[in-house]
Amino acid sequence: MNSALIALDAVGHVLRWNESAERLFGVSLDDALGQTMESLPLSCAWGALGEGLRESQRTRNEVRLADQPFQRPDEREGLLGITVTPMLDAFGRHNGHLVHAADITDRRESEVASSEAGTLGAIGQLSAGLAREIGTPVTDVAQHTRRATLASRRVLALLERGRGLAESAEDDAALGAALRELLSGDELNKAEQELAGALERAHGDLASVVELLRAMKGFTGDTREAHDHIDLNELAWNTAAVARSVWRGAARLDLVLADELPSTRGDAHELGQALLAVLLQSVGAIEANEGEPGQIVVRTQARDGFLELSVEDDGGGLSVERRIDRLGAHAGSPAESDAAHGAAIVHQAVVQHHGGQIHIGDDGAGRTTVVLAIPVRS
Repeated sequence: MNSALIALDAVGHVLRWNESAERLFGVSLDDALGQTMESLPLSCAWGALGEGLRESQRTRNEVRLADQPFQRPDEREGLLGITVTPMLDAFGRHNGHLVHAADITDRRESEVASSEAGTLGAIGQLSAGLAREIGTPVTDVAQHTRRATLASRRVLALLERGRGLAESAEDDAALGAALRELLSGDELNKAEQELAGALERAHGDLASVVELLRAMKGFTGDTREAHDHIDLNELAWNTAAVARSVWRGAARLDLVLADELPSTRGDAHELGQALLAVLLQSVGAIEANEGEPGQIVVRTQARDGFLELSVEDDGGGLSVERRIDRLGAHAGSPAESDAAHGAAIVHQAVVQHHGGQIHIGDDGAGRTTVVLAIPVRS
């Protein structure tokens, strides 16, 4: 990895420019010394760096910038990972910055490939269950429609008989009584109830299919629109619906969604994959207990400048220490299992790509809570 180390004085002039910086940007030390970053012929936009320098100076803390596009020495498009560290004198006064810039293009490509592999694995795990989720109500719709057809034929036949009786009943009291008995009789009433019931059940089953298809569309999303505004409640609902076939046999899942959450910019598709990975681990923890069905609670809330997605379960079979180890896995590392691979996806999505945080807690009574927190960005 090409890693440039650049020292800037208090007003932003270059004091140090190492060999890696020369190779990475194609600018020699002699040409860089005494210049500002904006004045150098660098193949990247440094507006974000200026904001990072000001933030680092204000907070006296290291600042990690979002990945910045640039043109690599071989003229291919690449990505820079940039970290800004303030330099302070003995009295704590600001007197410059250290800028560390690394070409992270290959690593990001590897992470994308890893994420796509994990996504395919998760989709493969869900596909059979989704087929059942859709196939069952569709089969029921066919059965209900068949019953409705038979019931409607009976109703039409009885009404036809009624019309025939009505034509003959003008001056015949006996025929009139027979007609009234037919129209108010149990047979017609039963046929009408069967028809209405079958149509109502067919409508309900079709509605559940439409609901699931809508959730699937929202969950998969359009990966080309990677940084739209995120509706966290919709994200949680879609993910829970798509994963229903996985958790339904192991636990009851409750959604506790906060009202009037602020929106933020980010990748809803990637965060949905992260939430799915955490849900799958909760199901695995509950199933490891081999007892009664458990409980999973998915919550959304806003707190201290973050939007939080939390997943709480009563599956004490998977220890908190093990989850911490898994969810802290470095993205792109070889996965020992689907769960470990999922943990890498969670860490990559929340921490690396959204600048968020992951918190894991245990109440001491077998209930574990995993919190995915992403900063609110307008």
